[in-house]
Amino acid sequence: MTRRTLAEHTGLSIRTVQRSITQYKEAGHLQTARSKPGEIPPGATKPFWCGFSHRWIVGRGQAGAAMLAAVTAAKLKALARKAARPPKAQRRRKTWQLTDEQRQQLEAIDADSRAREQPPPE
Repeated sequence: MTRRTLAEHTGLSIRTVQRSITQYKEAGHLQTARSKPGEIPPGATKPFWCGFSHRWIVGRGQAGAAMLAAVTAAKLKALARKAARPPKAQRRRKTWQLTDEQRQQLEAIDADSRAREQPPPE
């Protein structure tokens, strides 16, 4: 069934039908696949030259409930992880602190590079 046909049967706009299809696909309740070359769609006598799209509903019954529980658990886990993280303003920034030994090594390298510099020719 096309989006236009679904929209006509339900009395909704095509955009609303497309939005609901997209939301169901993102939630994992609806899957789609393109037809194989030469495949004849249900109710047709010959294949469409441009192909068509299969759509099927996933998981009715116990399989659907298990899938819905898994999706819900994943969403809750992501939400809990986001809620437990402190706001950006309160997060510690990574700052590099040099030890005295590292600072002395860098000063020695800097002094050595300055000693090697040659004055520009005039």
